[in-house]
This record gives sequence, structure tokens and C-alpha cells, in this order.
Amino acid sequence: MPTLTIKGINELSAKLGALEAGKLLQPIMTAAVERAKSSIAVYPPSSEANIPDQRRWYERGWGSKWMRADGTVGGKKSSEMLGRSWTTSVAQDGRSASVGTKVSYAQFVQDRDFQPSFHKNRGWRTVQDVAEEQGPEIVKMVEDEINRILGGA
Repeated sequence: MPTLTIKGINELSAKLGALEAGKLLQPIMTAAVERAKSSIAVYPPSSEANIPDQRRWYERGWGSKWMRADGTVGGKKSSEMLGRSWTTSVAQDGRSASVGTKVSYAQFVQDRDFQPSFHKNRGWRTVQDVAEEQGPEIVKMVEDEINRILGGA
């Protein structure tokens, strides 16, 4: 997973003390990881892979389905609901935060190092895409708040 580095956290802790800095950092760090999560947890539009008018397809929120020779539908309920599974956490001292998922196949859908081309071609964004696109704005948002606090402290 990509890591974003925030400048000013050590200065804030030194100036205000770890406990007070943590109280002030918690809300902005929560906003930062929620912003990242909202960009990662987005399903691309449905594609040909999700259309039941074929021999095999994937039904979001359920799993793989297929048409049997007798015309009935078979399937395997395998969806772990990737989009809904993303969670956030912020350390109590406010010095770190993370976005993650425990879905077993997440890396094969949303990690650039493991994502097969068919997921990329269908529009699945990777965590690296989000870090590159949103990271600078997220870092600026947090650093601006730290600078605001330091300026007023």
C-alpha cells in the first residue's frame, strides 16, 4: 500500500505535547483517510462481464454465475463485497492513519502490482492510482491544518 508523508506532525507534538496534538490531529486525519477511502471504494460501471446474457458472468454482490445446458443458472456465492469492505483507522495519537480491506481478492482487483489487465481495462482503480491522484491534495489538506494550528498555538 502506498504511504503519504505529512510534514509538521513532529513540530506540532513538540509544541503542544503528544496528547493535545493527537486530539487536534484526529479529525483532520479522519477526514484525510475517509477521502482516500471514498476514492478507492468505487466500483467502475458494469461491463460485459456483468451481463447475464452469456454463458458465464459475475453478479456484483453475489459472485460467479453460469448458464447450464438445461437453461438453469448455476453459481458460486463468492463476493466479499469489495467496495463496502474498505475501512479506515486513525492512530489515537493522530500521527498515522490507514485505509484497508480484508477481502481476500482485493490485491488482484485494486493493487497495481497484482491487477490483471482485464480489471484495469474495465476501469478498476488501484490504490496506487488513488494515492497518485488524491495524495498531494490530501497531504496539503492535513499540512494546511497543521500549519493553521501551529500559527495559532
